[in-house]
Amino acid sequence: MYVKNIEEKLGFSLKYANASEENRVKTATTIAAISRGKDGSNSPESRYKKLLKEAAINVSLVDILNGDIDEDDIGTAPGRPLEFIPVGVGVSINKNKRYIDLVNMDTCKVFARINIISYSNLMKFSSIFKVIKPNKFIITTNIRALLNLDIIEYEDIPYNIEDTTMLSGYKAYEVKAPYFVFAQIRTHGQMSQVAVSGRVVDEEELWLPEDIVERATEHFHNIIDTLEKYHDYDYVINIVDKFKSLASKGNLEHILNNVKPIAARDALKTLGYHKEIYSRFPNMLYYKRWIIAGSIYDKYQWGHLLLEREAFSSLYKSWVQSTTRQVAIMIKDKIVEDIRN
Repeated sequence: MYVKNIEEKLGFSLKYANASEENRVKTATTIAAISRGKDGSNSPESRYKKLLKEAAINVSLVDILNGDIDEDDIGTAPGRPLEFIPVGVGVSINKNKRYIDLVNMDTCKVFARINIISYSNLMKFSSIFKVIKPNKFIITTNIRALLNLDIIEYEDIPYNIEDTTMLSGYKAYEVKAPYFVFAQIRTHGQMSQVAVSGRVVDEEELWLPEDIVERATEHFHNIIDTLEKYHDYDYVINIVDKFKSLASKGNLEHILNNVKPIAARDALKTLGYHKEIYSRFPNMLYYKRWIIAGSIYDKYQWGHLLLEREAFSSLYKSWVQSTTRQVAIMIKDKIVEDIRN
């Protein structure tokens, strides 16, 4: 398992992701490439243009069922990698709350005027960074959220060049962990997340508990007895004879992958592992890689996730699985290290 800061692949801090068009392109295409098992795009500019129109539009099911959507005119929307380009925006609410102005932080000029409905939709994917006055504040949002309002042109979205303070808390990491950990962390819907595509990248590396070699060595004969319940004696002995040494996870992984799944699950159960481990063999124990991002200032993002998954166990206890807690602590330690640096 690992947790890596994606800034190592970008070559710059994410607070500068919106500092120039070049950085926007680099950020989005690098995120998109990682999801396909690569480090970057061979043609970043071309790939970026496709990402701007990669997803389906946002539309209610009622409109679809009522036939209010014309298939000839249906458009496209920006893809998820655009979420990873944070944007700092000023907000000024009209005294009568009839409209809201979005302000370029560098020039202090209004670049868009939206109504309360659009503002509500925008704030689903944004955070308030600083309140200046009751009706004026600074928010952190992202390019995808702004474009999905369908009233702001891409060219009008301002860069954050002079002041990137409000974006300094935006952190994104590539994580490698068992699929069941990915599934549990994936439930935190306020985070931006994109996974390595199984349709493109073969991920067949099996996660096994850290102490499995020790347990297997101690209960070697129990494993053989368990496997014999599901396979012919000669078949089991053939496997064991080929991989007599249980001194590596690789040998154990081979054995488990070459017997019936029900036999492998029973073997793990024989070794004393709880149902949360053995019942997940094999699919949920394969390693998964994904990218997750959010703001350390937003109470619904990194703070909530790490608290819920017991990265701060002295503050909060939950019914979290130990491996998920381990990954949460790894993320927390990485964030703290990055902040200190």
